[in-house]
Amino acid sequence: MTGMIPNIEWPPLQPLAWDEDSWCWSAEAASLPALWPTPFWLAVLPAESDDDATPEPSPGRRAAVDYLAASGEAVRAAAFEAIRSRGRRFGAASDAELAGRLRLSAVHVGGEERDGLALVGLDFHCDEYEHGVGVVLRRDRVVRLGVAEVAMDLEEAEADG
Repeated sequence: MTGMIPNIEWPPLQPLAWDEDSWCWSAEAASLPALWPTPFWLAVLPAESDDDATPEPSPGRRAAVDYLAASGEAVRAAAFEAIRSRGRRFGAASDAELAGRLRLSAVHVGGEERDGLALVGLDFHCDEYEHGVGVVLRRDRVVRLGVAEVAMDLEEAEADG
């Protein structure tokens, strides 16, 4: 990477700082109350991983985060519905019960952009389930569901969504 990459001002988020080791912009305690009531780690991956380029969040990545800020309730509802549909542990749980049993640990933004939006991976910690729960969405449409690691592997999810 050439040169210093400045922090990115991105209301309503705190400034995102470039993390050379993780190759992403990140915020340790991001907060999007429409999506989740408590802070989580946010990682926005560059659209291109060329070492000689100075990456900027692409319009599709910005649009995905802006969508989360504006429509977080719909995203959370879609994720919860997918979790309920696939898991015996959570099948009968209401949204309030799921919110009490899961903790949003991280949000990953990246992957292929379609219709002007990148993929979003939600990484949930759960004390009852050792491997956590991962959900990948485009807008409020679930494209992949599995263990928490699924939320980080946006390149793999591209084939599904």
